[in-house]
Amino acid sequence: MTSNTTTSHLPAMGVVGLGTMGFSIAACFLTRRHPTIAIATNENELTTTTTRMREYLQKLGCAENIDLLQVSDDYTSLANCEIVTESVAENADIKRQVIAKIEAAVTDKALIASNTSALPITQLQQNAKHPERVLGMHWALPAPQSKLLEVICGEQTSSESADRAIEWAKRWDKETALVRKDVPGFVGNRIMYAMIREACHLVDSGVATPEDVDAILKHDIGSWIGFGVLFQYIDLTRGKLNATVMESLFPHLCRSRELPDVMKKLQEENAGGTANGHGFFDYTPEEAKELDEKFLEYSVEAGKLTQKYFSIKNKQ
Repeated sequence: MTSNTTTSHLPAMGVVGLGTMGFSIAACFLTRRHPTIAIATNENELTTTTTRMREYLQKLGCAENIDLLQVSDDYTSLANCEIVTESVAENADIKRQVIAKIEAAVTDKALIASNTSALPITQLQQNAKHPERVLGMHWALPAPQSKLLEVICGEQTSSESADRAIEWAKRWDKETALVRKDVPGFVGNRIMYAMIREACHLVDSGVATPEDVDAILKHDIGSWIGFGVLFQYIDLTRGKLNATVMESLFPHLCRSRELPDVMKKLQEENAGGTANGHGFFDYTPEEAKELDEKFLEYSVEAGKLTQKYFSIKNKQ
């Protein structure tokens, strides 16, 4: 366990589950100088998180904030947290069990957030003592640098809880989006996975290789998405024209509900991408490390560029 020696006047934040996403969320709290209680769900998280976090914070230029981190497997350590975010396995039963453990440890005023990518928040509120304070806070990687934070309301989430979550997100320098209806996948993932499904369909159909698809997206969508995003891009490129294209193109798009063959293959091969060197592309440990570092650097620079130019309508 790491004890706090650096002082902070900010309230404590908690994270349960220290995989890729949970670790990144904890790092975000630390960069904002919150005392951060990180609950490990296995021995590896318990023994390695502090060392990994120290190295990560060093890269972010705030190594001294490691003293604000407490890693434990004891849920009672969460007692004084303002918000506790669960980031455990994408399984509703497991998440509900974790939420029950969090509720037993925190005050009645604490917010309990789920970083689920697709599970309805309403499902996770079942059996909660105070379902009105359970909500979704869906982060993007890397959490310290990414600008977006989706706040998702379940059927029983109170408006006060949503407002508090949004207010904290703004203090962390995040652009918030409130998802007003509890639909699987929320907004970001529904749109992203619709695009991934079509891309996989094109690869499975022999239309293009993963390299070709990535190249096209990089120099097409990638060249305007940070400026015009989606609906404003339609305005920039003439709405009526886009409607005509939709009418002719939609009948040909993939509408399958099955996992694409190319994704089944990755699942069977336990492909972890840069985490284990195997995915759509293979990576040496050195290549994976370099790519991860470049992604972090790119995220920071892309965020600055987006902030500079987005959005004309918000300045009117």
